[in-house]
Amino acid sequence: SYVETDYGGVETPPALVRMTFNVPIPFIPLLLICFSLGPAVAVEADAPEENDPWLEALRDRDLETLDAMLSLGAEPDRQLPNGKTALMVAAQADDVRLVSRLLDAGAKVDATNVNGGTALMFAAIDDSVAAGRLLIENGADVNAEARFGWTALMVAAAKGRARFSRLLLEAGADPETCDAYGWTPLMRAVAGGHPDAVDTLLADPRVNPDRAQESGATALHIAAGMGYGRIVEQLLADGADPVIADQEGRTPREVAENQGHRTTEEILRKAEAAVTQQVR
Repeated sequence: SYVETDYGGVETPPALVRMTFNVPIPFIPLLLICFSLGPAVAVEADAPEENDPWLEALRDRDLETLDAMLSLGAEPDRQLPNGKTALMVAAQADDVRLVSRLLDAGAKVDATNVNGGTALMFAAIDDSVAAGRLLIENGADVNAEARFGWTALMVAAAKGRARFSRLLLEAGADPETCDAYGWTPLMRAVAGGHPDAVDTLLADPRVNPDRAQESGATALHIAAGMGYGRIVEQLLADGADPVIADQEGRTPREVAENQGHRTTEEILRKAEAAVTQQVR
């Protein structure tokens, strides 16, 4: 099947790459490769200017040198050509001291890189909760959107960062926001096979487990297609409807059956039977 691989994460170059993959579920529109680049997509965009210690340290994620140069009056918001800032680097590393020093020196808390990624999103990548909390306390926008509609919560969910997801939800992050493909944070957590993140999202009363993406698939369809029996059970326990059909008329059970996930299929068969029994 032909899918669009956009490398749409906060750290990757703004390039659209089309490739052909044998993707087991036709309704998953995005192969999730959000936070690192393979050799086929190498770029030179982050090469620092020659003899520029600040940019070299930023490129190398040399926090000690950045800290020392900040003491000498370095401009905190100077960016690499790809837009990455010292605040993003420090936040991802969960270096609370450097994050605090950068903010005190005037670093913009919601500065973005070329893909719209913010320091809060970089903190979400590595579950850097302490840095994330400090950013939020200093006014970071928890609902800021990067390329293709990704938010910090979308990043945290896709990476399975349950603690960071909880931090964002408690700070007012919208769990029902959708990316450019109609996927919610719950769908991303499900697709990644992250039961803890799924639990965290389902615990929020704002989350609708039956929300459908652009092809009509719900989180239950996605879990069924991946054969994630445990997550299927989590969704069912939260009230997900097992008889909703996608745009091709398939229920989650039929998706599981088509993919050969027998155990998951049986879980969903019992759930369908229970719904039928209730209707009678």
